[in-house]
Amino acid sequence: MKNILIVEGNLREENQSFSKVGIQTHTESLKDSLAHFTNELKFDVVNPSSDQNIQLISDKLENYDGLIWGGSSLNIYDDTPEIKKQIEFMKDCQKKVKKILAICWGMQVAVTAAGGQVKKANNSHIGIANEIKVNKNGISHPLYIDKDRKFNSPAFNFDEVVKLPKKYKGKSIVIMDGPFMCLDPYGDENHVLGNVKHAIHCWNNGTEAFWPHRYTKYINKGVIENPEPELTKIDKFIETGKQNKTYACKNCEDTKIKREKCILIRSTFIETVNKNQINLPIFSFYFLKSDTIIYKKISAFLFFLFIAIRFSISLFLNLEFQHQKGCLPYLKNVF
Repeated sequence: MKNILIVEGNLREENQSFSKVGIQTHTESLKDSLAHFTNELKFDVVNPSSDQNIQLISDKLENYDGLIWGGSSLNIYDDTPEIKKQIEFMKDCQKKVKKILAICWGMQVAVTAAGGQVKKANNSHIGIANEIKVNKNGISHPLYIDKDRKFNSPAFNFDEVVKLPKKYKGKSIVIMDGPFMCLDPYGDENHVLGNVKHAIHCWNNGTEAFWPHRYTKYINKGVIENPEPELTKIDKFIETGKQNKTYACKNCEDTKIKREKCILIRSTFIETVNKNQINLPIFSFYFLKSDTIIYKKISAFLFFLFIAIRFSISLFLNLEFQHQKGCLPYLKNVF
């Protein structure tokens, strides 16, 4: 039996209003949803804004296997006494609870408690989100097994995270599981999103770089705000990251370090592979080391020799280099 603490984000008066008109509170909805999938969870509920015994809960936070912090109608930048209580309780939770699921308001409290900043969004989402699509990972998840592949859901979002906690500043994130992607700091508040495949717009071989005329106005211009859709390719970045998943080979599954190295190599290889210039040397080397028959070894060696000669002539005799012209979309306030 797992012990789960659910934190109520709304004030007690708000929940009483819900109950009067027959609407479940967020906490009740979470409990029912989880109970639908398993009976192996024991729930405790706490409201940091209203409960008088909040310190008793704080003292035994280590006893919980996980914590779920739900939504709220509050705005964290209002900085009321009730909100301050929630922020202080979150700070305790971040020190003592290993697994925290922060949903909507919960995420805003978590970011603020860690030193980040939340502000009112320029464009709020109010109403219904239409045609939400369940992706490949979602189809196999228990939460979506009985759902349609497309569905609608209420959507109310008024605020957004605009500043990272200080401990994340200057940190780069590399996503190895899937296409090789990275998130690198750019200045004080911006991050640059990179993708090994879609960041490259064009390339050429030769001693000098050249590019299609339509890119000229963007060259050496630094950060470009509101660029033409064809330039950013950010949608392709995100879509590729969602759809592709790379696993370690069977020979590298025994340790975490070997798995991570294998995933990095395989994902990078899959996204950047040029079959004529990369596959053949790799397979040639494989066959030369294998126990296969001699004529296959000879074929592999000849393939490898052909690629090596072609590369050498191109690089050293003609002095040709491949120039890749890429554009990396920058994301301000990523988290």
